[in-house]
Amino acid sequence: MTSTSPQTVGSFLAQYAGRKVYLHEVAGNNGDELILKGSEFLIDQARCDRVSDPSRAELILINGGFKSDFWPHANETIRDLSARFPAIPLAILPSSFLFEKTDFPALFSGRTSPATLFARELQSLEILNSMAFDVPVTFGLDHDTAFALRDDPKYQTLAQRTPTTDVLIVERGDAESSTGHVDSERLAPGFVRTIAATVLPRSIAMAGARTLRKLKGGSAPASESAFITRALALAEKELGRPVESRVISDISRRSACDFDGFCDTVADARVVVSTRLHVGILGSVLGRRTFAVAGNNHKIPGIYEYSMKDDPNSTLINPECEVIG
Repeated sequence: MTSTSPQTVGSFLAQYAGRKVYLHEVAGNNGDELILKGSEFLIDQARCDRVSDPSRAELILINGGFKSDFWPHANETIRDLSARFPAIPLAILPSSFLFEKTDFPALFSGRTSPATLFARELQSLEILNSMAFDVPVTFGLDHDTAFALRDDPKYQTLAQRTPTTDVLIVERGDAESSTGHVDSERLAPGFVRTIAATVLPRSIAMAGARTLRKLKGGSAPASESAFITRALALAEKELGRPVESRVISDISRRSACDFDGFCDTVADARVVVSTRLHVGILGSVLGRRTFAVAGNNHKIPGIYEYSMKDDPNSTLINPECEVIG
């Protein structure tokens, strides 16, 4: 009971112009906030009437992200909204999908109105097509909604900012870590948390204050992992000179900085090296020299291939900081 549609998120939403749409804001980190901003931009572009009560909606949207066994709360959100509002059309905005334990089709059981599931890379579309749904489901393929921010005047203005920091290095340390790094937060969540940020004097003297005022915990020196050492060497090669200023922090974490700080930190960087997908996406959107690090699943390589490959400022690398392809 499945089909695949060539429509984009924009053309799909255009069908609901002037109609009531509910967007479920998936809780998460600053990267999830970037996805949300892109989704809101597309909803506004389609001139939908956004409502805060799903029972009043003519369409329920679930924001994009990584729908997988890694993050069970996202799957429970799908199950809950689908079960409570089976007669209201439901759509999942462009996401990556990967399941080994979760019975994903079962999350939609009992629906009487169609569901539309957008993948954000080809591998996830193939995964969806391999599943058997017992209710009508349509699949689509489109870019992560954060890429829509290329057309948002706010982000176009941000892209024009002159970078003041040589390199931003982001190494995630949660369930999706691809470098073996584990966040101190995950090891000792009850202790006072400080960000792992190192900002050398030149960036402070120039414009680092703009970034640092939004980074929580100050600029405590970070112990450099093997990945960070390799990323610094990569940045020096790219710059053609020694790195004079740097920020080393997992800025996707809310405990590291707020969303404005997240955007400012990426905008201030000449070179971005990140194991976090949406740091890389924002770097690409803002025209920064961006190295996206492939993770331990298809998510980042797939999105790079589908949405970033033609960007001359973006390159896919492995955790050894070697160019892929």
